[in-house]
Amino acid sequence: MTYADRITKAEEKSKLYDAIVTGTAKFHDLPAVLCVMDFAYMGGSMGSVVGEKITRAIEHAIKKHLPVIIISTSGGARMQEGVMSLMQMAKVSAALSKLKKKKLLYLSVCCDPTAGGVTASFAMLGDIIIAEPNALICFAGPRVIKQTILQNLPNNFQKSEYLLDHGMIDLIIERKDLRDTLSRLLGIPNGHQNIKNKSMKRTTNFLAEFTKTFINNSKSVSNGDQTETKIQELQETAFLSMNAIDIIKISRHPNRPQTLDYIEHVFEDFIELHGDRRFADDKSLIGGFAKFNDLNVMVIGHQKGRNTKQNIERNFGMPQPEGYRKSLRLMKLAEQLRIPIIVFIDTPGAYPGVDSEERGVAEAIATSMREMSQLRVPIIGVVIGEGGSGGALGIGIVNKLAMLQYSYYSVISPEGCAAILWSDASKSNIAAENLGLTSSKLLEMEVIEEIIPEPIGGAHYNQQEAIRNVRTFLDKEINRYQQYPEALLVEERYLRFRNFGKFYE
Repeated sequence: MTYADRITKAEEKSKLYDAIVTGTAKFHDLPAVLCVMDFAYMGGSMGSVVGEKITRAIEHAIKKHLPVIIISTSGGARMQEGVMSLMQMAKVSAALSKLKKKKLLYLSVCCDPTAGGVTASFAMLGDIIIAEPNALICFAGPRVIKQTILQNLPNNFQKSEYLLDHGMIDLIIERKDLRDTLSRLLGIPNGHQNIKNKSMKRTTNFLAEFTKTFINNSKSVSNGDQTETKIQELQETAFLSMNAIDIIKISRHPNRPQTLDYIEHVFEDFIELHGDRRFADDKSLIGGFAKFNDLNVMVIGHQKGRNTKQNIERNFGMPQPEGYRKSLRLMKLAEQLRIPIIVFIDTPGAYPGVDSEERGVAEAIATSMREMSQLRVPIIGVVIGEGGSGGALGIGIVNKLAMLQYSYYSVISPEGCAAILWSDASKSNIAAENLGLTSSKLLEMEVIEEIIPEPIGGAHYNQQEAIRNVRTFLDKEINRYQQYPEALLVEERYLRFRNFGKFYE
């Protein structure tokens, strides 16, 4: 059968003129350019017509300043057109590069199957990649792999669930829920008001101001039993004068509110995004879109577990390179869509294992810091528990940093410091006092801008109060940073870190 005969047969079968339909559409009144492939036309293969139609659709989106959605189902490039079908991969990819430069959103949806040159071009270039459940998504299909290199394949290999675990896609969504998901994602891009901020100066005497506020807010018993009042005052005094090692123990308490707790109770409509698009989805560092007072934001944070099983799944809150690469990908997406970034820090440190080192954890942290310093959206950070060394700083290049009262932030854990200096981890209490890692010390040194009060005894005694205090802080700061021009955001962040350090000349 000639190629012309195959085309005629495909047209009769699919009632289409080629393997794709393009146009504009609305998702709950939100407009987008839409491209939908059809497997019934020669297995959804991509030839010159498919490549041209997608490219024209992208160019139309750029002209009209619209987002793009491409729904793929394809066996890959159309072999009957030879090298010209191969060139469509490059043509469409180049058009998507122009779309990204215009900061327009591109959503890629992979149906079953999505393979070959389609996967290795526009299907894997989405700002957000969505797959249907149990969809085959691959470059070389299972049969090709087996026949070419005679290798046995793992169960569920190249299925959407496998790709989610290995960091290649963001979401798995059933078709019945796809319209709502797409419309939620299309509604995310925001624009900031470019109103000059009157002052970039920090307020003075932070520590005295905090102590006064904390004590005034803590005395909830005013006219009640005098004995109860006295006990509460003694408790306040005791907790305000705790030594550093006791504060560290509180910061590590398993019942402290964690990132997912704040996401659940402070934000709405959270959509978790997954994967570094390279190797894995690191569950110790999570992120996604959410709404805060109807404002779209990107939320990123370390996540521990509360029991052994959860801690193993979350790697005890210690990210590997994939975690930092995922978080940076999401931060850059937030910049593209012009939405604020909220960061929750709670890690004993980056994972120090052999596999983490082999995959470049140091490079991942370094790159994250460099790129965060130049992001043109507000970044607001809160240390909610442990702020362990570079593992914390890897997502800590922020415009404003607050700490919960009984959290800590340090160059090294006190146990690690004691082991290095004195070969005796039992001296960690001495190390803790000298590392200057408590919120009060860091506020005094202006490493942080604010302390968020905790309930007496720690956030785990009253999670609702701690979460409410964090929400109040975020509400104030997000509103303030909405008035910052982009250039000022970057310069403020640079100067924040530029001014750190003590030395003599």
